Amino acid sequence: VIYTLKTYTNNNVSNSYFANNSIIRIIVTGDYIAAPPITITDSTGNKKVSSQLMINETILGGLQTYSYSYAINGDYGWWNITINENVRENAFYAGRLWQNNYTDDNGNVFPFRIQINVVEPNVTERYWEVIDMPANFSFGTHNNSVRLTIFNNTDNIEIPVQIYDFLTGNRVNSSRLIFIDSLGKTENRTYFIHYARSNKGTPNYYTTNVSVTNTGSSYTIQNIAYSVTINNSQGGMVQNLSDRLGSKTDLKGNNPMQITPQVEKAAGTCGAAQESNAALNLTQGPLFVRYRVTGSLGTCSINYNLTYKFYAQAPYFILEQNTSSAESSSWTSYFDTKIFDEERREVPKV
Repeated sequence: VIYTLKTYTNNNVSNSYFANNSIIRIIVTGDYIAAPPITITDSTGNKKVSSQLMINETILGGLQTYSYSYAINGDYGWWNITINENVRENAFYAGRLWQNNYTDDNGNVFPFRIQINVVEPNVTERYWEVIDMPANFSFGTHNNSVRLTIFNNTDNIEIPVQIYDFLTGNRVNSSRLIFIDSLGKTENRTYFIHYARSNKGTPNYYTTNVSVTNTGSSYTIQNIAYSVTINNSQGGMVQNLSDRLGSKTDLKGNNPMQITPQVEKAAGTCGAAQESNAALNLTQGPLFVRYRVTGSLGTCSINYNLTYKFYAQAPYFILEQNTSSAESSSWTSYFDTKIFDEERREVPKV
């Protein structure tokens, strides 16, 4: 069993993006009784390392730690790591090196760029941290022409990025911008947002483990950790939830698992799961999916908004809820958010 799998630079700094010919240091912790074999597969499925034994590092809290170092030499994109028979998809990303500060590896010119710095405030190393920020494009950009690079004091390494919440039209002047990265404790890392006014095309090498499947009345959304089915004909409630890691357990209890928000009035009990015609707004891209549903139950005097957020590589998803009374009304009781697992226990909220 893999308890943790993390990737580092050759200087032991937490990192998830690497250029060809750079050294990646892979560290795993688990209840191993012997050195586990490691297989590293590039984005096209080629095995670059096949069943090599990892190196014994230390025992920490009764768990054994092993490491393996490898010089990246393969195709660009997301790579998988297999320890024993356990596959960790998209374990790290091999990025393309830009020709210079304004020209990508294919010769496309991005004449404008914005420097940003992300600082870890001396708390802990970060692994696949989500950075979700506003972005202003002073000269206007095409929505297919935004790129992000990490600057390592020598080269610009392109990494996946996504923009959303922008007005469609000839130019995008502002949006939200999202990316994910791993950082060392106290590290100050420099990035550049590159953009152009002309259409540079949508990169086809950003694809991650966050995806959306529409089955008619419901949507199944998954990231690295969970697969969640949300039923729009039942108020946008969580209908099913399963674990994609480890035992891949089906966590469903109730159907739907989520039965709230819910209120009790003198006339009876009613909740959002009874809403059969909720309004849906879906935002999706290679790093981030947002499923937002808005409903109204006149008999219960409820207006509600549920927003589900899924991020690539994140071992969680976020549910935000807003509920209000549609009119002056007396509620005997109110339940905000309850999701029940396979043993009908309430799933803990953070």
